[in-house]
Amino acid sequence: MLSLPTHRETAQDLEREVSDMLALVVIQSSSSPWALPVVLVPKKDGSIWFCVDYRKLNAFTVSNAYPMPRPDELLDKLGGAHYLTSMDLTKGYWQVPLDADARLKSAFITPLGL
Repeated sequence: MLSLPTHRETAQDLEREVSDMLALVVIQSSSSPWALPVVLVPKKDGSIWFCVDYRKLNAFTVSNAYPMPRPDELLDKLGGAHYLTSMDLTKGYWQVPLDADARLKSAFITPLGL
């Protein structure tokens, strides 16, 4: 059975996660006009998952006007490949930097600041 963390544990988890991300230079202080809330989700192993709730931002996002490629067509293109590789992207979404406009929109707010 999954037990929810107490308010004190949640505050400590939030502070630890933000401190870790600041130390890794994957986040920075912001003065963005956007401020999205953070949600800490408990994982099955007892650790927490730091999530930003982008639902309000998604309501303003304009969808792409072209269809996604079909998976079978993408796989067919790999048929003649000589090399295939895989990568372990722990925290993979940190691997791609955001452009300036996206940085403003990705700001999140915590009791520690924006």
